[in-house]
Amino acid sequence: MDKLINAHFNIGEHHDIAGYLDISDENNKLRCWSPSFFYVENHSDIFGITDDNEQVSLLDCLGSSSECYKNGKSSYSYDIYSHLIISGGEYINRTEDSITSISFSIVNPERIISSKSGFGTIFSPNKELIKCLNEQKFAPDFSESNPPAVAFFDGKYEIFKQETNIGTVSATNSVHINGGSINGINLNNTVSIKIDFDSSVSLDTAFNRANFLSMFLRTISGDGLSFNNIIITKNNHKLKVYKDNYNWGREQNDIYHAEPLIDLKNIGFASILKQWLLKSDRQNARYSFFNTYFKSTFSYERIITAANMFDILPTEGSTKRELTESAAAGVCEIKKAIKIHFANDLDVRNNLLQSVGFLKNKTLKDKIQSRADLILPVFEKGQLKNIDLVIHHAVKCRNYFVHGSIDKEISPDHYIGLQSFFINTLEFIFITSELVECGWDPKEGHSSILNHKIRNYVREYANDLDKLKSLLVTNLKG
Repeated sequence: MDKLINAHFNIGEHHDIAGYLDISDENNKLRCWSPSFFYVENHSDIFGITDDNEQVSLLDCLGSSSECYKNGKSSYSYDIYSHLIISGGEYINRTEDSITSISFSIVNPERIISSKSGFGTIFSPNKELIKCLNEQKFAPDFSESNPPAVAFFDGKYEIFKQETNIGTVSATNSVHINGGSINGINLNNTVSIKIDFDSSVSLDTAFNRANFLSMFLRTISGDGLSFNNIIITKNNHKLKVYKDNYNWGREQNDIYHAEPLIDLKNIGFASILKQWLLKSDRQNARYSFFNTYFKSTFSYERIITAANMFDILPTEGSTKRELTESAAAGVCEIKKAIKIHFANDLDVRNNLLQSVGFLKNKTLKDKIQSRADLILPVFEKGQLKNIDLVIHHAVKCRNYFVHGSIDKEISPDHYIGLQSFFINTLEFIFITSELVECGWDPKEGHSSILNHKIRNYVREYANDLDKLKSLLVTNLKG
């Protein structure tokens, strides 16, 4: 559809108002005119019919107006901005549970699927293939003396299909072939991801599930994966989404081919995805991870987010620390002493008792270390040596920016140089421990390729660790 869509709209009590939708990336607004003034209620929904008889829904609108007075008459123009623009065979609103599926296309699938997967060319085919080609209806007369060149698709339209707790998730190829001419022939493909819901859901639920899935795929791909062409299904009508407020990745037009942690065509991918989606209680922690992982710059805000996501990650088992018998007895004695000596100062007594109580709880460092302990056995021995030391100082760095507490071993002046290593460490531990729990084996895949930041972290770990140790030794001598 064109960037400008002509349509007529019903706005409040005013009907058949002419205007056009500008759906270019910069604008996404409705521009309309009327001889009489009308008010656009904030966050209202507006519905209309395009010149192509498509029903268009503008949801959660905000508007502004201007008046033109000429020849003794007034006319009014309006710029109306919508958070959601959806067009198709039906109107839609946020309140109804009517969405049965949602799909989106991968702009650059070579970043998450092997670049030649299912497609290729055959030059100088053997005589058996030439014979088979000649048997095809309407085929020209191929000969061995002038062997043809053949472009092919292996015919496997379904990449994977998996039932999950958010619906049935599938990935498919959609192949487009032109008829061929003296200019050549094109064999193009679009990879689409689709969620078929077990029962109808609301528009917001459909978007939330699809976007959460897209962020998982972006994490797996490594860098630059993006999506477009979002389609929702309502009552068997496919509705095109022209604007929404979700982040679907930033398209990068380069020749970079990623080496995903798990290829979409890997036989184990669907199972890992199912296990990932089963852990729905971790959604808040994962959103915190996505919020830091996809950033391109390092900052103290990012290290705080990267550390705090372990605090909100649900833990399995006890949240209490295992104290030795003598340590537990010592805590009890301290509590008794506090109650006796501060019996007349309730505020001080309660604050001290609360602080002592924290001794029995797992610290942030404990929580991060427990996640690191999950991944150490699946990486090569010694590959992540002394990661407990890195965790210790990463938490100290986070504490400085949160509480102002200073690490005696490292001056805050050095945190700028260490920020990237600490942030990458925290993100690495979080995502790899999550994936390992879902069945991922880091030894699978092209671990020697550095086009994924997780693999690059492992490759650079020893050098970064040496820099940290060198700084600690220098500070100790000083």
